[in-house]
Amino acid sequence: MTHSAHLFHLNRLHPQELAAGAWRRCVDAESLPVLQGLSAELLTMGTRGSHGPFWRANAHMLACCIEGEARITISSPGPIRDCFTVAPSDLFFIQQGFLHHFASLAETKLLLVFNHERPVELGPDGLAAGAAAPRTSPRTARAGRANPHRLSLAMIEPVAGPSGDLTRIVSAEEFSILDKLSLRTQRLQPKGAHGLHWHPNCAEIGYVASGRARLSLLRPGNRIERVDIGAGDIYFVPVAWLHSIENVFPGETELLIGFNHEMPEDIMLETALAEMGPAAAP
Repeated sequence: MTHSAHLFHLNRLHPQELAAGAWRRCVDAESLPVLQGLSAELLTMGTRGSHGPFWRANAHMLACCIEGEARITISSPGPIRDCFTVAPSDLFFIQQGFLHHFASLAETKLLLVFNHERPVELGPDGLAAGAAAPRTSPRTARAGRANPHRLSLAMIEPVAGPSGDLTRIVSAEEFSILDKLSLRTQRLQPKGAHGLHWHPNCAEIGYVASGRARLSLLRPGNRIERVDIGAGDIYFVPVAWLHSIENVFPGETELLIGFNHEMPEDIMLETALAEMGPAAAP
């Protein structure tokens, strides 16, 4: 099994049992100290399971539904309460400090990405026993599949690579509500790759949904680290580190990749050097 300071084998982590039929595995700076500005959580809920209500005091959240179906409720400032259902390949975004609740309609798996390496979760449970319920004004419930907090990946046109790879990019351009977070899905065919590149404005956290791949990192001091990653693994690439992902194994590989910027930027090494002329070639 591959070991690296930039890799965490999520499947080796015993899930934390939550109330009401929910379990989670968290990858934050406690379990992967190299993390900066990003963390992730895999949340599983059984049929009719639930999680919340709670909010994150220091982080936004961008989530992807991997399996199942769940009802999401978000209490926003002002008179609006957002309610919507998510299914596989749906994304949803919840701002820092917004109260929210998850309720599964079938066994559900969600990948949650946060723009902080140590997200703080708070909830009203501790106050409920000693405080009288305040009177509240009626709120307008905003539901439906066009809810502004939700986006289906099916709405994003995939970008095809030379080996038949498919990439979908979800930034603030496609999902205007995003703030300090974005997501990319990548399906790599055998011998497919996302070549050497870096992100000058953000770090990257990746989850291997299926298959295997090889992550290459150029570390400070021009040291190259190559790491084999597989289903259930989480990896991290710091801001502006040169890296690539190659599928050198049989079968497809599917990745969910989060960034801590709503408009992540890529610089491809080969293109950048070519633009500088022959003298810049290594």
